[in-house]
Amino acid sequence: NVGAGILLVPDDPGDATPSKSVGSGIIAVRSDDLDGIGSHLVFVTDPALNVPQERLRITAEGNVGIGKTNPEAMLHVNGDAQFDNNVTINRDLIFNIITDIDGGGVTIDPNGILAVLGTVSSNVNIKVRDGIYLEADNDSLDNIPGYGRLFVKPDKKLYYQAPAGSAINITPVVGGKNKIPFFNGSGSI
Repeated sequence: NVGAGILLVPDDPGDATPSKSVGSGIIAVRSDDLDGIGSHLVFVTDPALNVPQERLRITAEGNVGIGKTNPEAMLHVNGDAQFDNNVTINRDLIFNIITDIDGGGVTIDPNGILAVLGTVSSNVNIKVRDGIYLEADNDSLDNIPGYGRLFVKPDKKLYYQAPAGSAINITPVVGGKNKIPFFNGSGSI
């Protein structure tokens, strides 16, 4: 590809001669697209002890690539990204895997699995299409003050524990498959 641009060379009072390999710049690079000849705008930086490298490209179509020389979307990032404030997505979020930064709280993978290690709360409805599965685990789980809990003990039976109450085996009350227990405001089934 043929290009022309601006090279910005750091000021070195001891040497007034520009270097051929030191500096950062902005370059217009010709792109031979199928529809004709266009140009990309390329931003280059010069890392210490290395040769200048392309860091950002804006294609003739308006796609922006960071660490990507052929961006396939309006913003295409090859590498990590960090946002120190909110990110708003007004349409679909398409992902491979989402994991919290500490690796222990929330994991979402494309197979439809949502794993949350810790407490989950919601101030709106939670919709589950197929089912919620409870796994037998430790029967000494801590209660959350003010909330009851539905859980399975190692005996593989379904239990309900009202706030500040003891666990009640509700397996016989539910009465079999495809039935969901309903609890009123006082915690009764």
